[in-house]
Amino acid sequence: MSIVRNIYHKYEAVKAPKVAIISLTTEGRALAQRLQSTIFPEGISYVKESKQQKLLDKEKMLIEESAFKTIQTMMQASCDLIISIMATGITVRAIAPFIQDKTIDPAIIVMDDQGEFVISLLSGHIGHANQWSREIAETIGGQAVITTATDVRKRMGLDDLAKSINGYYRQFKVKTRQFNQMIADNQKIALMNQAGISLPENSQCFCELDAIEWQNHSQDYQGLIVISYEPLAIEKYCLNVSPHQKYVQIIPRKFVVGVGCRRNTSIEVLERNFQIFMKEMNLDTLGVQKIVSIDVKKDELAIISLAKRIGVNFETFSKEELLAYEPLFEGSDFVKKAVGVASVAQASAYHETNGNIMSERYANEGVTFALAKYE
Repeated sequence: MSIVRNIYHKYEAVKAPKVAIISLTTEGRALAQRLQSTIFPEGISYVKESKQQKLLDKEKMLIEESAFKTIQTMMQASCDLIISIMATGITVRAIAPFIQDKTIDPAIIVMDDQGEFVISLLSGHIGHANQWSREIAETIGGQAVITTATDVRKRMGLDDLAKSINGYYRQFKVKTRQFNQMIADNQKIALMNQAGISLPENSQCFCELDAIEWQNHSQDYQGLIVISYEPLAIEKYCLNVSPHQKYVQIIPRKFVVGVGCRRNTSIEVLERNFQIFMKEMNLDTLGVQKIVSIDVKKDELAIISLAKRIGVNFETFSKEELLAYEPLFEGSDFVKKAVGVASVAQASAYHETNGNIMSERYANEGVTFALAKYE
């Protein structure tokens, strides 16, 4: 499930990206300062040594006085976005040995030091380089250079659609390649929004249908996208499709699972009961965005293992934070004695989502779960 965690990190990084801006010339340095003052105030600018101008706040010298070395160091420094204000050739040669995978690689943007062209070079969709390139170009009056086939046609890619709703789909690379090729070729793709989630305006390139319309006209479409929280929802509509038709289910990650368990609960027991709970909720495990609990469980191996397996963050809250909700839920005297608060699963899920609890407490084999949903 590491690919899920990688993509989830990409989604989160867009909100507060770690940005490195690397320049070689005086004009490039000025352009970097402009980007810092308008779009990336937390970005670090790496510049060539200048006796005429001292380093400003959030400026650093090029590593080993080399733009090439600086780019390579930033590729290994968990940057989310590298803006290279120099020749594309230098940038390509510098990043080439460090390119791994579209779910891991940082967004790379190349610019000339006059700000005329803003080139989305790497990780255009998942890494957000295409959108950042547009934003930069609009801000400085330049031209965004984007070569992704779907974007050139002003159509939304499957991976961009998933990102826009904080969703994920299985067989990520295969399905992305299949659907984005169809989208670039202007093939007709049906979309069923069973989750009722708000979609971006540029998703209109898909043909939104309901179940009856799909049943009656499925032969008119080359592909089907189903947006649903339900496990295997896509299979209900693809029993009689042509082998040439492609289909995919996007699961929006909107849910929080509160967890409580006895100390040193086995991974097997927690996992087994988690699967039962999710089945009862009729919810695909990919719909979970976060697991939460009380802080005394922050080192509980079974919970840590579960969060890692399904590719989500695990966050805990203090007893004092959860005590405020104790009157709202049926609790346990045993749990109260052990951790200081009677309800852990429901209270922590309630706290994380500002009260949007979706389930009663599940309890079995010393394990408790509760479901809540982000608005």
